[in-house]
Amino acid sequence: ANANRNVDGLDTAVLNDTSVQRFAETVLGLSNPTIRGFSEHVIAQPAPWEVGRAFLNWTRTRFGLAPVDSSRTANQTVVFSPWPHAEGFRWDNRRNWSTGYFPIDGDRVELASHDVRSPVHTLRLAALNFGTGNRLHISGGCIGADTVSATGSGATVEITRAGQFRIGGHAAASGLQISVTDGRFFNMGTVTAGISAIAAGFAELVLATGAGAFTLAAGETLTLTGGTCRCGFDGTDGGAASLTLSGTLTMTAAAGALPQIREFRSGMWGETAPNLASTVTCGGTLNVDVTGVAPGTYDLIRADAVAGSFDTVAITGGAGTLAYTATQVRLTVT
Repeated sequence: ANANRNVDGLDTAVLNDTSVQRFAETVLGLSNPTIRGFSEHVIAQPAPWEVGRAFLNWTRTRFGLAPVDSSRTANQTVVFSPWPHAEGFRWDNRRNWSTGYFPIDGDRVELASHDVRSPVHTLRLAALNFGTGNRLHISGGCIGADTVSATGSGATVEITRAGQFRIGGHAAASGLQISVTDGRFFNMGTVTAGISAIAAGFAELVLATGAGAFTLAAGETLTLTGGTCRCGFDGTDGGAASLTLSGTLTMTAAAGALPQIREFRSGMWGETAPNLASTVTCGGTLNVDVTGVAPGTYDLIRADAVAGSFDTVAITGGAGTLAYTATQVRLTVT
């Protein structure tokens, strides 16, 4: 048999008796537990992650290691620092963080140009800095940040499945790309520059809420595909929400349906219908692909007030004409 190593000062009987079954029996009080029985017990708990944390700390203590400290309340700057002995990209692996534990509400987070995946976490950060050319992939939970920045350009937020990303506004020309498929992006403040966005599938883009604004600046793009994605405004406080289009808006039909920019109920405020004063100011370039769309008249943009007009309009995949009213931008496909 191999000799024991690195057990100086530890009780080998305790080490040999450290198992899932022993934890389930002595700590959780389960009778004659099996691995399956333990798993079913954990799944049935309202906060199964707390059981996982308790098991981790019980094991660490028996091996002479300090428990993981999850009780921090003082905010600080937390840097994503991939642990070289594991995957190195998961937000929910505490070893990938400079503090040895996850960020908490109110922290300032530096992703330091690393690609990061967040499948479960929900929190609101004071600040989130991406770095340069990296990706944050959110497939579950909601990551929110009062301020968002990037050291350089080329950072991307990919939102899929049930993931959500919320920001409190953005002003720097950082070239941040938001890509949403079956998830949700919220701008809860004022965006004046630096964000382009892509939405497809069942994506939701809430570009402005009450007293909020989003500017698609020159050189930036907003790309919407299909009639199932939703883009525009939501809010219930009656405030003014504005969208200014100075970059390139591309609207592409899918399965015969065109996307729209309009007010819609996202669910952020429950079942309450939107109640705000929405305004869209048109400018820049509009590209519309009407491939597969039946002849007829369609609302591309609908708001309480529509102003301006696009500098350049290109219609592909068919023919059509654009018309403006005080509350709509309408496309007639012929």
